Amino acid sequence: MSEADTHADAPPRIVFPFKAAARWWESKGEVPDLSWLVFDKPRGLCGDYVKIAEHVTDARWAYHEACFWTVVGVAFGRKVSVQMGPTKIFANFFTCLVGPSSRARKTTSIDIAAHLAKLLGVKMLPVDVTPERLFAILVEKPRGVLACREFSSFMTTARKQYGQGLIEMILELYDCPDEMCRSTKGGGDETINMPFVSILAASTPQMLRVAFTTVDVTGGLVPRFLLVCRPEARGALEMQPAMELDKMGVLAKSIMEKVPSDEADDVCLEFDAGAMAELTPMFQAVHAYATNLIRMSGEAVAERLKQVLIKVSALSAMLRGSDKIRELDVQEAAGFVLRILCGHDIINNIFWTEGIFAELVVRVEEVLTEKGQMTRRQLSRAFYPSLSRKKMEAILMLMEDAGFLEVIKPSKDEEKTRGQPMGPVYRWKGPRHGG
Repeated sequence: MSEADTHADAPPRIVFPFKAAARWWESKGEVPDLSWLVFDKPRGLCGDYVKIAEHVTDARWAYHEACFWTVVGVAFGRKVSVQMGPTKIFANFFTCLVGPSSRARKTTSIDIAAHLAKLLGVKMLPVDVTPERLFAILVEKPRGVLACREFSSFMTTARKQYGQGLIEMILELYDCPDEMCRSTKGGGDETINMPFVSILAASTPQMLRVAFTTVDVTGGLVPRFLLVCRPEARGALEMQPAMELDKMGVLAKSIMEKVPSDEADDVCLEFDAGAMAELTPMFQAVHAYATNLIRMSGEAVAERLKQVLIKVSALSAMLRGSDKIRELDVQEAAGFVLRILCGHDIINNIFWTEGIFAELVVRVEEVLTEKGQMTRRQLSRAFYPSLSRKKMEAILMLMEDAGFLEVIKPSKDEEKTRGQPMGPVYRWKGPRHGG
């Protein structure tokens, strides 16, 4: 039994980090009882890892927890899955530690995780590569962790001519297809069989602002990432790095005892009735928080975080040696998601400042300057399909609040003349950004 499990009967300290969502629930009259969901720290083997890492660096343990699940998920690979309807979910993660340079200890957290990965036999894959080179690497070894100590450098490579297709490849790898094929210049074909890739990255808010574009935020890339935003240092600790890293070997051995061998049958876990009952309110909580807080990609973030709940629940069950996902596993997964969930409002903090919001402001200004005035529907059509109608409405609302737009509501006489209701008309009134 791990040391973390010895306190299983102790009442947990409740952590409820999303007050904004709580207020929203209250206004709707729908307040789920989630008081039991969040323990003050991770437990089990994950808790043991966090305790070791805490004595190596003073980074926040939310970083360590995210790193642990990312690496351990690759150790299990495709041997473990959960069937949810027609979809088989594997425990891979795209994780990005976000915080200020130096004092957040992001790189150190990744280095500790890389040490565990080495002990578990998990391959750390190079990231400064072309799509062709990465494809060739995965043909030989289709399982591993892409470790990006500065994620913006990876995105810079993807934007260059020789990196075209890299982002699309990453998006496909997230879904763990049975195979990925491509044609070579020589006329032959190459195939990656059973790929399983996770990403463990780090960046600062300032660098992420530069790295991502509108399509990344509103499309599928950013919502696939766990944005772990716990920048505050823990304070001075009694450091014993060598002694603690020696304990990592014992921990790795305990983990490997739970990983099915290559010859063993794949494990497809199921939720027992109690676990399913606990999972439902957690899904509701994640969806309510993400869609209420994150204006541009809340729905997509919510769906990905629901998958994270399932993935961590499955890994927790395997590490306990259970043949089913039980309530305790869902609670462990819920604790992890709730601890990192509040970090996802960084999507608003980063992407609605000088970065993507400014880019959209300029584009809307260009369109309205050319047309004079436009209805909401006309603007939505102008930006479709890169932005959906719902996302365009969110942008217009923010630009109106910021004073960039003049909104003219049609009079009843105008609506009567046209014989149908008319939406508001938008004109540009903000400062000129072009030229």
